[in-house]
Amino acid sequence: MVGAKAGTRLGSPTESSYPPVGSGVRAGGSAAYPDHHHTMHIHKKILTGACPLLLAGFASMSLTTVADARRQTGGEAPKDVTPAPDAPIAEVPMFNLESATIEDIQTAMAEGSLTSVELVNLYLRRIQAYNQSSTISPVQPLNAILFLNPDVLEDAAQADRLRRQGIVLGPLHGIPFLVKGSFPIKDMPLSGGVTAWRNVIAKQDTWTVQKLRQAGAVVMGQANMDNWASSATSSTSQIAGTVRNPYLQGALPGGSSGGSGVSAGAYLTNFTFGGETGGSIRNPGDRNGLVAYKVSGGSVSVNGIIPLVPERDVIGPMTRNAKDNAIIRDVVGVKDPNDPWAPILPILEDRRKVPETGFAAAADKYSLVGKRFGVIGTYVGLTHPNPGFGATTNTTSPQTTLPNTKALIDQMMVDMRAAGASIDYVFMPPAVSTTFNRGEGAPQLQLNNSPYSNQVAAHVYRSVIDFAVGRPDYTYSQNAQLILDTAALTSNISSARRGMMFSLDPQSGAYAPGEAISFDSAAGIEHYQARAQQKNAFEGWLDSEGLDAVMWPMWPNKTRTGGTIIGRDLVNFMHLPSVTVPIGRLTQAATGTLPEGEEPLTMDITGRLFDDVKVLAIARAYEKVTKHRYSPTLAPPLSGESFDFKRQAKKPYLRDSKSPVVTAALTASWGRNNTMIFTGSVADANGVDRLEVSVAGSLIPAVVEGNTWTAVLPAEAAANAFLANASTVDILVLAVDPAGNATSLKVDVTL
Repeated sequence: MVGAKAGTRLGSPTESSYPPVGSGVRAGGSAAYPDHHHTMHIHKKILTGACPLLLAGFASMSLTTVADARRQTGGEAPKDVTPAPDAPIAEVPMFNLESATIEDIQTAMAEGSLTSVELVNLYLRRIQAYNQSSTISPVQPLNAILFLNPDVLEDAAQADRLRRQGIVLGPLHGIPFLVKGSFPIKDMPLSGGVTAWRNVIAKQDTWTVQKLRQAGAVVMGQANMDNWASSATSSTSQIAGTVRNPYLQGALPGGSSGGSGVSAGAYLTNFTFGGETGGSIRNPGDRNGLVAYKVSGGSVSVNGIIPLVPERDVIGPMTRNAKDNAIIRDVVGVKDPNDPWAPILPILEDRRKVPETGFAAAADKYSLVGKRFGVIGTYVGLTHPNPGFGATTNTTSPQTTLPNTKALIDQMMVDMRAAGASIDYVFMPPAVSTTFNRGEGAPQLQLNNSPYSNQVAAHVYRSVIDFAVGRPDYTYSQNAQLILDTAALTSNISSARRGMMFSLDPQSGAYAPGEAISFDSAAGIEHYQARAQQKNAFEGWLDSEGLDAVMWPMWPNKTRTGGTIIGRDLVNFMHLPSVTVPIGRLTQAATGTLPEGEEPLTMDITGRLFDDVKVLAIARAYEKVTKHRYSPTLAPPLSGESFDFKRQAKKPYLRDSKSPVVTAALTASWGRNNTMIFTGSVADANGVDRLEVSVAGSLIPAVVEGNTWTAVLPAEAAANAFLANASTVDILVLAVDPAGNATSLKVDVTL
């Protein structure tokens, strides 16, 4: 990040008591800190993403002339081999960061052509390039990152050390991810995007983050979001500003998990998690061309996560392909006994149990042949031919549908049939509606009504705050006061709800539980019994029609800045599983200030409650035969993101498991012809095979002489920094030795 005084976020108020933003992510790999280079030996700091793209022509300087040494394996040092003139040359498999699947990454790591440190470094370069505005090269930033984990490079280095010891923790070993800013991560802010909670520091990881870590994943940090998850279409936080769309200038990014959507779509990380109340996973998933999974209610724990409407809040993974989503679902699917949904799951499991695993296996083998699907006709503008007695607008109102959207749905149906599936328009009967009158004596949705809605919210907020900041050495009353004080910091938790958390004995001054109620209270049980009736009506309709799932466009009338989110009655109120998958590109017309452009369109695939495995498998099967996902136009690939899978394959003759030791000077100097010089030290017993230095995401010329590295920022970029009176510049340094061991560090250098 280039900009104002280190320790403040550009364009934001000065941070308060929590350690300030700035300095850099800790070094990953091995590190030493000579006195003359005051490098990454820093206090723990929470960092923001930094700097957009510099100059496209920057390139790294190779530090070896023996290219084959990075492409061969064997018991002896490789020798130059020239094939006979008539010998066919096999096509070299290439690794591509944007399209690489989790399985591709694991293959590259297992073969020694990629380390977790290098992978994280690639994503950090993209964050430098596209996420945050820079005085070196001012372009419109994505603002998708809320906070970076300051230990991300060291965590990646630890994953590499374990792999070298033959230890692979799980299918996500060494792979980085981001979660929405409403998820607690140990030692990081739990802010919900609002400054009032900027200094609420979580004492533990939420359940999902715990499971991801246990599977070897590397926590990269938190994605930006709309303040307190307030909007389903846009994402603007007090802390990090407005998230922007990486596909189409001026288009919405989706909300409230917009930072999660953009971070996955623009591949600022490998995968993300979002949260949804009424479209906040699916909407940004659509805007960013993702497989975004709004899971069945209660199938993935939300314990400790800031809620919006607790009785229907869920979380889910957001990925660039369905198989990755399935792998992640297998990791996080195990039931959490402390999840607020846990006590009422038996009510909703009347027809099938919560699926805890089996996603990846199903995604591999599922076929569309012989399957039957329905496109809900009213959701694409068709008139219901027979609404039925007692029908409500949920089943009868045709949605305004734009011709370009209808054309993509028509093509999707053609593609489905070509793949062996049967698909037709279908229309819902009156009972498939949450507002249908089920008669006298039917259970009621009590948690939607006062005082129960406030009481259950009070219960969940109390639990969330206790999870984040509660102290085991405190008494009940001391923790109660801590929870109340924390809740009072933000107006997003009303005084009515705070008043229901605890009751206070005026004589003793002791606190006891207040009027708050859990999901399995009498009101909660009746509420979920009503939801079970509603979802059973939907499932009964699917059964009668012989349908495996239903589908519709995420937006029937999407424009750059608007559109109608449909299907909430089914997906959010009935808690049904629904996943987005790209079906093509929408062309948006030019405006007075913006040129014509394209953005993705997805469809929702929705199925029976807890039939999550099948729903995701359908998305995978469709994805494999259509391949509509495409790279973001406004965040194109950077140099170094594609490479030969064998570029630094394992070399058994090099028995080296130690990473290079790298430092960086904290002050830059001016060189000849108004260039800017960055320096540091690098040491490795077997030398350094490759050293890269990036500024604003671009690799700049770098050389190694002895144990010193030097990198040169060209005059034009250096002049921009000088003219803008910048005080610091954010640099990334990566060193890789001949055995493939890697070290990276991220540091703010004073100009």
